[in-house]
Amino acid sequence: ILLCFTTIIVGFSIFAIVVIRSSVHTPTNEYHPDNPFTLCRYLSREQYGSTPIIYGQYFDADYSIEDDWYWAPVDGKYEKVPSFGNIIYDSSDKMLFPRMWNSGSGGDDRYREFYASYMSKNAKRGDRYRKPTFMENMAFFFDYQLNWMYWRYFMWNFAGRQNDCHSPSPGEIFLGNWESGITFIDQMRLGDQSMAPDYLKENKGKNHYYMLPLLLGLIGLFYQLVKDDRGCWLTFLLFFMTGIAIVLYQGFVSQERACQGSIGSGCNGCVPALSRRACTYGRGKLGRPRPQQSPHSRRNGPQLSEFLRGKRNTHHPRRQRHLPSLVCAGGGGGAP
Repeated sequence: ILLCFTTIIVGFSIFAIVVIRSSVHTPTNEYHPDNPFTLCRYLSREQYGSTPIIYGQYFDADYSIEDDWYWAPVDGKYEKVPSFGNIIYDSSDKMLFPRMWNSGSGGDDRYREFYASYMSKNAKRGDRYRKPTFMENMAFFFDYQLNWMYWRYFMWNFAGRQNDCHSPSPGEIFLGNWESGITFIDQMRLGDQSMAPDYLKENKGKNHYYMLPLLLGLIGLFYQLVKDDRGCWLTFLLFFMTGIAIVLYQGFVSQERACQGSIGSGCNGCVPALSRRACTYGRGKLGRPRPQQSPHSRRNGPQLSEFLRGKRNTHHPRRQRHLPSLVCAGGGGGAP
């Protein structure tokens, strides 16, 4: 128990750096966590607000502001001071698994128009947008957050990249897509790109990997599944928690960290197979002759094998243990 308590104290002691740094009033001193009350608010990340993951408001939800207060040092003592307040959303404007959401009121309406592009034509009612349906919400999740903001970046690294021109929304076939370099696959997705202007065709950000890293990662996935199913599940959890789970939590692009482990497993599975193939091919090409035996060795081979087998079964006199004398069944003397 003492060791566990000491480990906890050592682990939480790193937060003392936050208080010490804030006490000297550095130029960058966000939230000024130089006292216990502000430190608690700083560690709970109140300045970033909350993210509706399972249940919450949509992007144009109606809300009200509730007054709130907190403790703060004023003239050498702690007093209650008013805070910015808490945003309370109308329960009728909340939905399950909200993907198209916004915190508070924004002055820019472009994000509302972008969300509305995934909704039907009667998305706007008066001066407000209606609450999206669950299917419209999931369409935005799969098409934009997963496909455009995650899998596109994933395929940039494991298949190839079209160019370094960024398109903020999916649907643009000339800007920022993944491109493998395999003609029939790219033409099915993006059409014929041969007539594209030179600044796109000869873009320095164009990289074609021909899906070789992706193929190697898939080989590693199946190789590890056959050789070590438990480790395969651990790799999958690492891939999911550092990729898709972050998209679910944050709602924007993440990176492909764990697939590098699958590529390593793919190398681990391919190298021995290629080595065996190369050795077999080399022996066939070189035609290494087998060591020839003399006529005497072929003629005397069976006798020599019998002789050696008999030698192995014969114990050395110095290694024989002295057995105790055994008493005969008739009560006679001990055996010599």
